[in-house]
Amino acid sequence: MCKNYIKRKEKIIISAIKILDELGIHGLTIRELAKQEGITEPAIYRQFHGKKDILIAIVKRFSEYDNAIKNTIIQHNMSPKEAILYFAEAYATYYHSYPEIASILFSFDLYKYESEIKKEMQDIINDRLAFITEIIKKGQTIKVFDDNIDAKDFAELILGVIWSMTYNWKLEDSNRDLKEHIMRALNWLLR
Repeated sequence: MCKNYIKRKEKIIISAIKILDELGIHGLTIRELAKQEGITEPAIYRQFHGKKDILIAIVKRFSEYDNAIKNTIIQHNMSPKEAILYFAEAYATYYHSYPEIASILFSFDLYKYESEIKKEMQDIINDRLAFITEIIKKGQTIKVFDDNIDAKDFAELILGVIWSMTYNWKLEDSNRDLKEHIMRALNWLLR
């Protein structure tokens, strides 16, 4: 019973991400989700209290690999440049293999109306920014990066490259190799 509950809940989250990607926040309704899953609306409500709970689950899914990426960087004691490139490559690979998940980053209506969801996403973004900022500061202390540049500004630039290229890739219907595109830009930026 518990196993089926988890499977059903996971399937609902996956379908919700797909609907959000295809139809946007206003198209993501309990009715549409039930239709997509081939179940009744009450079956959705047995798993989630409502749409807000589903949206929170979606945002949590968006960040589920964050700790694994950070831990890999720390455990392998990567150099600052290696760490940034690994970070970027991991997200580019994730978004490329699961394009629907990248839509969550750009679903601004999702955050505009739900303060709890907005805070959840802000925490995710701030955590990623803080992690990259610390890597840059480490790089500045060992003279890998110019210490005349504010570390947080440099981190925002790196994340901006990842996000803007991912955004354009989504607009182009994911036609090119996202990882190759991002890695080429960051290798140039970090040289």
